[in-house]
Amino acid sequence: MGSDVRTSLARNRMCATGAALVAAFVSVAIVAFVYTPHDPREVDLAAKNLPPGVFEGERYAFGADAVGRDILSRTMAGASISLRVGLLVVAGAILVGVALGTLAGYYGGWADAVLMRLMDMLLAAPGILMAIVIVTVLGPGLRNAMIAVGIVAIPRYARVMRAEAMRVKGQEYVVAARSLGAGDWWILSRAVLPNCLAPLIVQATLGMGSAILETAGLSYLGLGDDPSVPEWGRMIAEQFGYVRRAWWTVVPPLVSISLVVLGFNLLGDGLRDAMDPRLRQASDG
Repeated sequence: MGSDVRTSLARNRMCATGAALVAAFVSVAIVAFVYTPHDPREVDLAAKNLPPGVFEGERYAFGADAVGRDILSRTMAGASISLRVGLLVVAGAILVGVALGTLAGYYGGWADAVLMRLMDMLLAAPGILMAIVIVTVLGPGLRNAMIAVGIVAIPRYARVMRAEAMRVKGQEYVVAARSLGAGDWWILSRAVLPNCLAPLIVQATLGMGSAILETAGLSYLGLGDDPSVPEWGRMIAEQFGYVRRAWWTVVPPLVSISLVVLGFNLLGDGLRDAMDPRLRQASDG
């Protein structure tokens, strides 16, 4: 990362805010692996819909849900699940999308036509609707929800990689390497892929927020994991019927989803502004 990029990132308050939000949730997720105030799955019907406070000598900082489970503990554990889900979904989508986009952009011809028409088919409907269809076919469950969201995200990375591969393969240093006898694998690994990292990093950062939001949406619709798993979307769905008389049970997971998605979006926008020379000059000016 060049000095101009680092300077632009340091001056970008939006990027700094996003990075702080993401870092905060990552910290919560790490802490949740080793400590939560209560067992996130422990049921205590005596504490049903308990407001924030102390009950029978136990502190419930965010209150308890409809079956007496501690909201704070479940929200902390939900951060770990949501970030892990987002990371796995984005990683899988990038691997497949980069491979397909590279084939389409570098080789062109029938490979480009077939692969891009396949991407167009995936983009023909809104992402969440396509994900719902895929989960309906595969069956409910967090793993299948992740697969569905990952499949829907593939075109985003494939199209970025295709455009970059088409741009880079015509550069003079690539033409020179080919004229000197360099093979396709050498050109792809040493010339094409390294020069496509910047837009992929930006898309991956923005994609984390989308993956978390879409997975939470599927869980809210009952297409995610079982009710005992402290997943944010599922928590909102379970408590939505109590929102009028026990609003504190819905607010923590709802605010958590909003803030973590906002954090990744701000961070992604900041990275895009810093890594794009034209946008960097505009922001510096």
